[in-house]
Amino acid sequence: MSVVYTAGEVVYDIIFQNGIPVSACPGGSMLNTAVSLGRTGTQVCFIGECGSDRIGEEVTGFLSGNGVNIDFVQRVPGKQTTIALAFLDDKQEASYSFYPSEPGREPFRKTEFKPGDVFLFGSFYSIAAIHREKVHSLLQRASGSGSLIVYDPNFRKPHRTKLGELFPFIDRNIRAADLIRGSGDDFELIFGTRTAEETAALPCFSPGKTLIYTHGSEEISLFAPSCRKVFSVPGLKAVSTIGAGDAFNAGIISGINKIRDKEIHELGKEQWEDIIETGISFAQSVCQSMENYVPVGFKL
Repeated sequence: MSVVYTAGEVVYDIIFQNGIPVSACPGGSMLNTAVSLGRTGTQVCFIGECGSDRIGEEVTGFLSGNGVNIDFVQRVPGKQTTIALAFLDDKQEASYSFYPSEPGREPFRKTEFKPGDVFLFGSFYSIAAIHREKVHSLLQRASGSGSLIVYDPNFRKPHRTKLGELFPFIDRNIRAADLIRGSGDDFELIFGTRTAEETAALPCFSPGKTLIYTHGSEEISLFAPSCRKVFSVPGLKAVSTIGAGDAFNAGIISGINKIRDKEIHELGKEQWEDIIETGISFAQSVCQSMENYVPVGFKL
């Protein structure tokens, strides 16, 4: 059976609505994706680090209890787990304040990737100076093994002032990935592009790569070697949009994993339609609760 590996930051989200804390749960983009996959029966490992504090204990217990392998989660002695305060606006979209702890500097434990596995990485974690070479080492091993490489840049406005320093590492990650899933906001901040077509035409999105370009709740543009298509997104009233993109990634990976007889570049239009619809179902499910992941028992 193939294994999905996700690598990223660990935070503990405390969610506020109208200035009142209404929910708290483990978070971090790649962690959220791992939990959605674990809850739907996918064999998934999370690679990352958290503190040796009570919150770190809660996070690792939560991951394990939701079907996520924690063999590659490092508990950093003497460190506290990062706290994120998420403030929902009237569209149920979040702005954040982070209270970080200095991460550990030890290399990740050796991961034995194999053909057919999936490696998902991204966000600021993958390009931050303290982490990027550790993540790149994982990326090289995964790529060399024949695993599918999925990258979500998840680039946000607070990091825009550092774009000159960070851009070469974003570019490196895109060029190394087989599938890139990003939002219009991501690509406008990184490249200054305003449309899916502009983004797909950039040199880093070379022939053979797959780009999934999301436009919030409006539409999804697919640029795959075998087909191009724009998908509409059914409307709904969201309780919270935190984790929706991460759940979409989980749905995409889940959909691809169901097709074991073809490589990603061989997938046809009908298969991509099923995959994108799976991603949308995962994302919309997350928008119906204050959790960052699909609910326990979620089924398509």
